Amino acid sequence: MNNKIYFTKYISVEGEIKEGDWYRSRKYPHLEAKKATAYWNKEIMSFYDIERVRLFLCSRDITFPCDIYCFGEKVWRKNCQSMSCDECVRVIGEVSPDATWVTENMEFEEHNLPPLV
Repeated sequence: MNNKIYFTKYISVEGEIKEGDWYRSRKYPHLEAKKATAYWNKEIMSFYDIERVRLFLCSRDITFPCDIYCFGEKVWRKNCQSMSCDECVRVIGEVSPDATWVTENMEFEEHNLPPLV
Protein backbone atom coordinates (compact mmCIF):
# COMPACT_ATOMS: atom_id res chain seq x y z
CA MET A 1 0.00 0.00 0.00
CA ASN A 2 1.27 3.48 -0.88
CA ASN A 3 1.35 5.60 2.30
CA LYS A 4 2.31 8.75 0.41
CA ILE A 5 -1.16 10.20 -0.01
CA TYR A 6 -0.07 13.84 -0.07
CA PHE A 7 1.58 15.59 -3.02
CA THR A 8 2.39 19.13 -4.19
CA LYS A 9 0.87 20.83 -7.20
CA TYR A 10 1.01 24.32 -8.70
CA ILE A 11 -2.55 25.66 -8.90
CA SER A 12 -3.76 28.80 -10.64
CA VAL A 13 -4.63 31.73 -8.36
CA GLU A 14 -6.18 35.11 -9.10
CA GLY A 15 -4.22 38.33 -9.29
CA GLU A 16 -1.74 40.18 -11.43
CA ILE A 17 1.73 38.64 -11.69
CA LYS A 18 4.34 40.71 -9.85
CA GLU A 19 8.04 40.27 -9.22
CA GLY A 20 8.56 37.24 -6.97
CA ASP A 21 5.30 35.50 -7.97
CA TRP A 22 5.30 32.07 -9.61
CA TYR A 23 3.76 31.66 -13.05
CA ARG A 24 3.14 28.93 -15.60
CA SER A 25 2.16 28.81 -19.27
CA ARG A 26 -1.37 27.64 -20.08
CA LYS A 27 -0.29 27.37 -23.74
CA TYR A 28 2.65 25.06 -22.86
CA PRO A 29 1.60 23.28 -19.62
CA HIS A 30 4.57 20.89 -19.79
CA LEU A 31 6.94 23.79 -19.02
CA GLU A 32 7.99 24.20 -15.38
CA ALA A 33 6.65 27.03 -13.25
CA LYS A 34 9.00 30.02 -13.10
CA LYS A 35 9.49 32.90 -10.69
CA ALA A 36 8.81 36.38 -12.08
CA THR A 37 11.83 38.68 -11.95
CA ALA A 38 12.37 42.43 -12.26
CA TYR A 39 12.71 41.80 -16.01
CA TRP A 40 9.13 40.50 -16.24
CA ASN A 41 7.79 41.23 -19.71
CA LYS A 42 4.07 41.53 -20.56
CA GLU A 43 4.81 40.52 -24.17
CA ILE A 44 6.11 37.17 -22.89
CA MET A 45 3.01 36.87 -20.72
CA SER A 46 0.77 37.33 -23.75
CA PHE A 47 2.70 34.94 -26.03
CA TYR A 48 2.85 32.06 -23.52
CA ASP A 49 -0.66 32.69 -22.07
CA ILE A 50 0.73 32.97 -18.54
CA GLU A 51 -1.19 32.34 -15.33
CA ARG A 52 -0.18 33.10 -11.74
CA VAL A 53 0.27 29.94 -9.64
CA ARG A 54 1.10 28.93 -6.08
CA LEU A 55 2.36 25.62 -4.71
CA PHE A 56 -0.25 23.68 -2.72
CA LEU A 57 -0.25 20.49 -0.70
CA CYS A 58 -2.99 18.23 -2.05
CA SER A 59 -4.47 14.77 -1.56
CA ARG A 60 -6.62 12.41 -3.62
CA ASP A 61 -8.12 11.15 -0.35
CA ILE A 62 -11.25 13.31 -0.40
CA THR A 63 -13.67 13.40 2.52
CA PHE A 64 -16.55 15.84 2.13
CA PRO A 65 -17.15 18.65 2.90
CA CYS A 66 -13.76 20.11 1.94
CA ASP A 67 -12.06 22.54 -0.46
CA ILE A 68 -11.18 20.94 -3.79
CA TYR A 69 -9.60 22.05 -7.06
CA CYS A 70 -10.80 20.51 -10.34
CA PHE A 71 -7.97 20.47 -12.89
CA GLY A 72 -10.32 19.46 -15.72
CA GLU A 73 -12.58 22.48 -15.11
CA LYS A 74 -9.76 24.65 -13.71
CA VAL A 75 -12.00 25.84 -10.90
CA TRP A 76 -11.90 26.01 -7.09
CA ARG A 77 -14.85 24.58 -5.16
CA LYS A 78 -14.96 25.82 -1.55
CA ASN A 79 -16.68 23.67 1.10
CA CYS A 80 -17.61 21.17 -1.62
CA GLN A 81 -20.17 18.47 -0.80
CA SER A 82 -19.52 16.10 -3.74
CA MET A 83 -17.14 15.47 -6.62
CA SER A 84 -17.94 16.98 -10.01
CA CYS A 85 -15.08 15.54 -12.09
CA ASP A 86 -12.40 12.83 -12.05
CA GLU A 87 -9.54 15.32 -11.98
CA CYS A 88 -10.36 16.83 -8.58
CA VAL A 89 -7.98 16.94 -5.62
CA ARG A 90 -8.45 17.95 -2.00
CA VAL A 91 -6.47 21.11 -1.26
CA ILE A 92 -4.83 20.90 2.18
CA GLY A 93 -3.10 24.29 2.08
CA GLU A 94 -0.49 26.50 0.45
CA VAL A 95 3.11 25.40 0.94
CA SER A 96 5.16 27.99 2.82
CA PRO A 97 7.48 30.07 0.60
CA ASP A 98 10.18 29.37 3.23
CA ALA A 99 10.10 25.67 2.26
CA THR A 100 12.39 26.25 -0.72
CA TRP A 101 13.28 22.54 -0.86
CA VAL A 102 9.68 21.64 -1.79
CA THR A 103 8.93 21.37 -5.53
CA GLU A 104 5.94 20.31 -7.60
CA ASN A 105 4.97 16.62 -7.67
CA MET A 106 6.78 15.75 -4.44
CA GLU A 107 5.00 13.11 -2.36
CA PHE A 108 4.70 13.07 1.42
CA GLU A 109 3.52 10.82 4.19
CA GLU A 110 1.33 12.26 6.92
CA HIS A 111 4.15 12.35 9.49
CA ASN A 112 6.50 14.29 7.17
CA LEU A 113 4.42 17.11 5.63
CA PRO A 114 6.02 20.38 4.45
CA PRO A 115 5.25 23.61 6.35
CA LEU A 116 2.12 25.43 5.19
CA VAL A 117 1.19 29.13 5.13
